[in-house]
Amino acid sequence: MRQIFQWARRSNEHAVRNARLATTALSRARLERDAVEHFLTAYAEVHAAPNRSA
Repeated sequence: MRQIFQWARRSNEHAVRNARLATTALSRARLERDAVEHFLTAYAEVHAAPNRSA
């Protein structure tokens, strides 16, 4: 009976570890998307502005 509880504990620890790794990966991806969106917005604003030097 003890082996069943040990297996359940290990299985839960593994699931928690996987969830933490997935959360970290998703957070990094979200931050990268936000940075790209910010860059593209700034780029579009600069390049969409009328050329005032002419």
